[in-house]
Amino acid sequence: MKLGWSIALAALLVAGSAFAQDTTSDKGKLSYAMGFQMGSRLSAQKQDVDITTFTKAVQDAFAGREPSVPIAAMQEAVQKYEQKMKAAQDKELADNKREADAFLASNRSKQGIVALPDGTQYRVIDPGNGRAIAPTSEVTFHVRVSLTSGREIRSSFVGEPIKAKVSEMGNLFGSKSLVEVIQKMRVGDHWMAYLPPDPASGNQVYVWEIKIVDVK
Repeated sequence: MKLGWSIALAALLVAGSAFAQDTTSDKGKLSYAMGFQMGSRLSAQKQDVDITTFTKAVQDAFAGREPSVPIAAMQEAVQKYEQKMKAAQDKELADNKREADAFLASNRSKQGIVALPDGTQYRVIDPGNGRAIAPTSEVTFHVRVSLTSGREIRSSFVGEPIKAKVSEMGNLFGSKSLVEVIQKMRVGDHWMAYLPPDPASGNQVYVWEIKIVDVK
């Protein structure tokens, strides 16, 4: 039966009883850590789980007892759950796509925005006049990644810049569009790039602020 639970749950099944009171030994700490991790994950995901029934299932599985719920019924319950989750994810992707398309349509009309054929947009914050970037170049640069809401995902501007070869950037960032934008830049360029929605990244527009420091 494929339940689709995480590896953490599998680890929990062999860690010991959910009611074990030993939290001082290495085994006790590990058991508690695994249980706490799984509980935190269920809470964060807002799973509608009966914790008492969940705990009993863990104990039954660990003890090798016959399940209280028939296998077929468990399979049906899990299948319904997965269908419900997929429907929710599909709706979220569709909603995000509509919001992303609306944002890019509005953003495209703003002054200084350049739109590329694949839907990527960029604007120049400060122009540079240094060395151009070639497909074989190694580039040192800063990036700040955020959502259109302004929530920052990551930034190198407060630390050391990133150094990468252009040929490696596709795997590094998971976006050919971003690599194409970077190859249009020069040393000293400071740009803002808006990447079009992609289901793999939740159909959201990711905003990349890029500053080229050096090119070799």
